[in-house]
This record gives sequence, structure tokens and C-alpha cells, in this order.
Amino acid sequence: MRRYLLRGVALAGLAAFPASAQTATTDDNALSEVIVTARKRDERLQEIPAAGSVLTGERLQDLGGVTDLRNFTNLLPGVSLVDNDSVNSEFAIRGAGQAGRNVNADSAIALLRNGAQVTGGNIGGRGFARMDMFDVGQIEVLRGAQGALYGANAVGGVISVVSQDPKPTFGAQVEGGYNFNKEGIDAIGIVNLPINDVLALRVGVDVTEQDGGRVYNTFRREHIDGGDYRGVRAALAFTPDDRFKVVATIDLSRLDDPTGGQVDVQRRLYPAIPETFDYQTQAEGNTKARLRQNIANGNLSIKADLGFAELSSTTNARWRDSTATSDDDGRFPGAPLLANGQPNITGGATCRTNNCFSTFADQVNVFYQEVRLNGDNGPLTWAAGVDFRALSDSYTVANYGRVQGATPVAPSFAILDSDNRTFGAYGTGSYKITPDLSAEVSLRWTQDEKELFGGLSNGVPLKGSIPPRERTFVNWTYGGSFSWQPTSRLNVYARFATGFRAGGYNRDFGTSNALPGNPATPLAYDEETTTAYEAGVKFDASRALQVTAAVFRTDYRDVLVSDTGTRFAAQGGGAFIYLDNLGDAKATGAEVELNGVVAQPMIGGRFVYTLSGTWIDSTLDSPISTVDGNKLNGTPDFALTASGTYSRPIAGEIEGFLNAAYKGEWDGYYNISNLQRRDTNRSLQLRAGIRHGDKWEVALKASNVLNQRYEFLYGAGFLVATPGPEYVLQFRSRF
Repeated sequence: MRRYLLRGVALAGLAAFPASAQTATTDDNALSEVIVTARKRDERLQEIPAAGSVLTGERLQDLGGVTDLRNFTNLLPGVSLVDNDSVNSEFAIRGAGQAGRNVNADSAIALLRNGAQVTGGNIGGRGFARMDMFDVGQIEVLRGAQGALYGANAVGGVISVVSQDPKPTFGAQVEGGYNFNKEGIDAIGIVNLPINDVLALRVGVDVTEQDGGRVYNTFRREHIDGGDYRGVRAALAFTPDDRFKVVATIDLSRLDDPTGGQVDVQRRLYPAIPETFDYQTQAEGNTKARLRQNIANGNLSIKADLGFAELSSTTNARWRDSTATSDDDGRFPGAPLLANGQPNITGGATCRTNNCFSTFADQVNVFYQEVRLNGDNGPLTWAAGVDFRALSDSYTVANYGRVQGATPVAPSFAILDSDNRTFGAYGTGSYKITPDLSAEVSLRWTQDEKELFGGLSNGVPLKGSIPPRERTFVNWTYGGSFSWQPTSRLNVYARFATGFRAGGYNRDFGTSNALPGNPATPLAYDEETTTAYEAGVKFDASRALQVTAAVFRTDYRDVLVSDTGTRFAAQGGGAFIYLDNLGDAKATGAEVELNGVVAQPMIGGRFVYTLSGTWIDSTLDSPISTVDGNKLNGTPDFALTASGTYSRPIAGEIEGFLNAAYKGEWDGYYNISNLQRRDTNRSLQLRAGIRHGDKWEVALKASNVLNQRYEFLYGAGFLVATPGPEYVLQFRSRF
């Protein structure tokens, strides 16, 4: 099957080459003309004195769309994924993003959906949900600390996803796909309906059903990595004139997804496991690992021209309910003994029955409100605003199937409830000193209030054994820049910025097993602060070449790191990952990004491309001798991101196309002890097909074409392996 599918991709690609004319699309617009809101105002990407990237909705569809955090990240220059093969994956930018799977930890990257921060909570709290990546208008990435405008947790940068607004003209789109490997279908339907002169409605549906998979459970005799998804969105826009606009959006989604083919890489060393057992694509746990998640999100955006300034208001409410199940020992009752006499592989002496499993329940509510004024008074462009964010989370872990010697023990429960409130006020101004030279200054006050309580119990879940704890963090963050723009095509800039990630509490109370030479990981950890420096140039040479290059350095103080991976807490309740301030650190590096649209007069057609390279070197200065001088975990030393589309007419209005997306990551470490090196990640996606303008399109998409199986951290002792290629036949029609 794989041979025939690869031939299909190749033949579809060859179909793109026989004719000579070319068709213009929205990709013909220079990327530097794209309007972004990175500095809380509308401006050209070229004008921002900071490294940033944009992925338009048209470009995203051209590359086949995204449905998970892994293929989402593969398209973003300068962004890496701390990959857990689940919704608990998180982003890393410029060395920031070392929280790992520590619960209750804040993200190091500010994640915005339609202007509102949507992160928070334990299961899926540091990444986007699938519904956030549906019907996208634009994705903006701003790299480097952005604390002066975005407050807490914009240590490494900002990723902003903007959904498509309802439009005043009728339009509809239907998409379908068949996944050959997971034996499943994808279906998308979007309708844009103008109701009258001032109202427009946009409705979309996103559905996936999968019965097969690429990871096979030899005990349960079924594939375990297929999933189901349902999502629906409705947006209503009210635009009485060009001075006032209101957009209300609501999303509902339901996910039933695998939590990954969890395997222990050491299993290959046990004689009791047959040599024919492929630990990368096979599992044998008796408990099916699944995540079931329901999300509702409501957003209200208001923009009003007041004459002297523009008023913007963003209100967002998000509710997320998650239930996950995991097999803790990776085997099944009655499995053969191993060479070391243990009947289980991963669960320890308490799981000698090979019947240990855990459940995780997480209920999260996030409310966000921002009100902002933007003004433009001659040489001065300014913005001022206030924001508020409230997060409540109830998280419960239950462990089953444990034994004490040969005696079964009652289930153990760990309950963690938290209430967080964040208040902020900020102001920023950019002043043209001369027609070519601008200076910018930004200042923000942020107050984080955190409260945590819960309990540890056996038999039945009980609260109260953990007394309430409260902490308040107050921060002033600031930044500034100089930008020299002698022409609209050139921007040479230098900037500095500060940022912070709020402190908090580790999940368990008491102390944990410690790093060698370190007393014990404390219950509470302090905030992490950063100062970032950057110098760069943006040059729009032509439609065929736009260049962005930057060098940077980020100084961390009291850097927050998952210090030793998974460890058992002194008070019991299971194995937890701990976050700790391990000292100071610095990360230096360089980035280069190239974009352009190239016509091919000799062979015909056109080529749209993005090519980006990032190099990072980091060092930890810690009082703990075992980690002092080590590199920060979670970020590769070098990353290469590339995507390109070649297209040309075949006959009449029929056009053939071939596009490719590549992400390569080299070196770096999974943990701060620098004992587990990152596997080289080389992901190549090809997509080829034919289309009739915007009317219809048929394509074959092949992911992981290089058939690379790499391992990435899931927990201490556990790694998950990426299976082989995946093939999807796609159809799209617009009318």
C-alpha cells in the first residue's frame, strides 16, 4: 500500500509541470504587507522591531491544514514542541518552555485566540485545542520576551491564532478526507451568510472518525491511536458602519483521542519480550489509554472608533472538561516474568499484578477581559489598556491496582484545586524622532494571585488534608526599542524587553526525592524573570525575497525547570513531576527567515516558499553541581523549518500543484540533567494534487514521508515513538 501511495503523490506532483501559464493568488502579496497585531495595534509585519512570522489562512489551507499541536508547530519558524504525544505538549521558543508535564505550571509562551489568553489548567493547559486551529484567518508568532504588553508567561514570545470573521458576501466551503492508515474520514463544512446590510453569520463544522491506527495493542488486539472529534463554531458580526464592529463567536467541541502509544524503551532489553515485538508500533497494556475532552469557548470582540482613539474590548470565557485513562505498567495480568523477576516493566513493586492504571479528571474555567485604547497623534502612536484573567481548576488523579506485597490496596487519590486571578495595566508608545528613526517604550504592571488547596486520600477522594495556600506576585515589566527605516523595504532595529513567569505550587505537599547535591524540591516555587536583548534586520528585497535576521540573548533569573523528571512524593499520592527554581541561565542564538514568491519564466508556474533556521546555545548557572553548566531542556540546538508550493496550469483553468513542509531539529536534551538527548526529528510532509481555481481541489497528503521513527520524552523511563508515514486523500470545494 505504501508503495502505491507514494507513487500517487509523485504522479500528482508531475501533473503540476506540463503547462506554461501561471495563476495569481493571495500568496502573490509580499509577506511584509501582512497586517498583524503583535504590538496591540494593526501594523505591517515589516514595521515591527522584533522577530516575527505569519502564516495566513490561505497558506495554511494550501499546506493541507492542521489538526494537532505537532503538525501545527512544524509549520512555525523558530517554534519547537516539548512533545508528550498528547494535548499536554507545550511550545518552546528561544530556550523558554521547560515546564514539561508539571501540573499547575504556567506556560512560558503566551497563547492567544482572537486576542484572549486561553491557556491554563492541567490537561491541555499549555497548548491550543483543535478547535482553535479550525477556520483560521491568520497565525502570528512574535519571538522573544513580550512581558511589557502581555504580562505573565510571555517569557519566550507570543503565538496568536485569529479566526476568520464573518464576511458581507456569501460563501461556502466543503472539505473531505480519507486517512488510509487510521481508516478514518475527516469532514469540514463552512458557510458564510450575509443576513442583511449590517449582520453576517459564519458557521463551521469539523468532524473526524477513525477506526484504525499505526500503533497496535497485541493484548487487546486493536489499534490504539485512532480518534474521534466533533467541533462546531458559529460567529455573528454586526457592522452598522466602518466605525463600529462587534463579533460574537462560540465554539463547542468533543474529543475522544488516544493519549499515545506509551512504551518503555527498556522493554527491548527484557528476554521475556519477543524480539519480533516492535516497541515503537506495538503495545501490550490491558487498559486502553484515552482522553475524552469537552470544550466550550465564547468570545465577544468590540471595536469602536471614538475619534480621538479606537476602543477595543475582548471578552472570552472558556470551559474545558477532560477525563484521561492511562495504563501504568504497560503489560497485562498473566504476562510472563521478566529476567529480573519482576512481572511488570514500568510500574514498580506496587504493580506486580500488571493491572495498574490511573484516571485523571480536570475541570477548568478561564475568563479573560481586556479593554484597550489605541491612538495616533502625529509622530506618536500609542496604546493603553487593562486586562483581567480568572482561572479555576479542579484536578483529580486516582491510582488503581496497586498491591502491598501480595495484598491489594485501596485506590489512592490526589486532589488539587486552584483559583488564580491576574490583574494588569499597560501602556506603550512609539515616537518618530525623525522620518526614518523611531523609538518605542512599553510598561506594564501585573498582579498574580494564586490559591491552592486539595487533599491526598485512600479509598475515597477527600479534600482537606492539604490546607489552603495563597501567594501574590506583583511585577513591573518594561521594554524599549529603536527602529531605523530609511525606506518601506528596510527595517534595522534593536530592542530589549523583560518578562516573567509567575511562581506557584508543586502538586504534592511535603518534599520530593532530590537531585544529587540538592536538599529537596520545595513545595512552593518562586517566579522566573527574564531580560531579553535582540538586534535584527528586515529587508524586503523584492516579491521573490524577503529576509528577516536577528541575534538575541535572554538572561533568566531563578529559571523554572522540571528538575529531575518523574519522582515519587514523600507524602505519597503517586509519581509527580516537580518544578523548581534551579538558578540563573542564559540563552543566546541567531535566526534567519526567508520568504518569497518566485515566477518560473523558463518552465512556467510559480513557487511560494518559507525557509527558516534557528540556532540556540544555553547554559544553566546553578548552585546544584550536578546540573551546573548544563543546557536548558526542551529546546533543540538547531532547527530548520521549510515549506514551499510549486503550481502551474495544466489545461485551461485546471492547475497542478506540489507542496512540501519540512521540520528538522537537532541536538539538545529532554531533561535538565542532560542525560536524555533529544532524538533528531526530521519531519517531511508532501502534498500534491490538482485544482480549478477556488472552485475545487483534490490532493494526496503524505506525512512523515522519510519514515523516521524518533523518540521523545513522555516521562522518566518512558518514551513515545512516532510511527511511520501517514496518507490522506483530500477533497475541497468552494462556492
